[in-house]
Amino acid sequence: PLWNGSLDDFDEKRMTDIFLSCLAHMTLPPQLKEKSLEISLSFIDDTAIQDLNRDYRGKDKPTNVLSFPQFEDFEGDDMPLTDIDPVPVGDIVMAYETIRKEAEEQKIAFSDHLVHMLVHGFLHLNGYDHETDEEADEMEHLEIKILSDLGIENPYKDLNFVA
Repeated sequence: PLWNGSLDDFDEKRMTDIFLSCLAHMTLPPQLKEKSLEISLSFIDDTAIQDLNRDYRGKDKPTNVLSFPQFEDFEGDDMPLTDIDPVPVGDIVMAYETIRKEAEEQKIAFSDHLVHMLVHGFLHLNGYDHETDEEADEMEHLEIKILSDLGIENPYKDLNFVA
């Protein structure tokens, strides 16, 4: 119920634009170019995401977004690309209270921060991470580019991050 009304700006066209912008910056294997991709989105609350974060990441606190990739990467041997259509890429789970709080703290529109978290989650599904400074820089540069394509300002601008 927390999400009621918060997703009004996210019709099928908007969601398609977001994921196409993400895909435009990905290098997919040829087998995927002719396939449909399936991503599950779950919109939950902080209590539910805290449970997931504890159970799957060992961190007993809420977070903004979690991603659960179906495959380790799009090039691995564990992906039977010829047998599946649509290809299940994975799940993105987002927590309302944390995303709302972060948007307010950063003084940005909730919908812009939600798109950022969708992009962030999608990149995690595609093997990007931010465990090291180098990985974080690469992922943040890509987020900034994708968000710019979607008309959303650099979310890292106030952190003195330059793309």
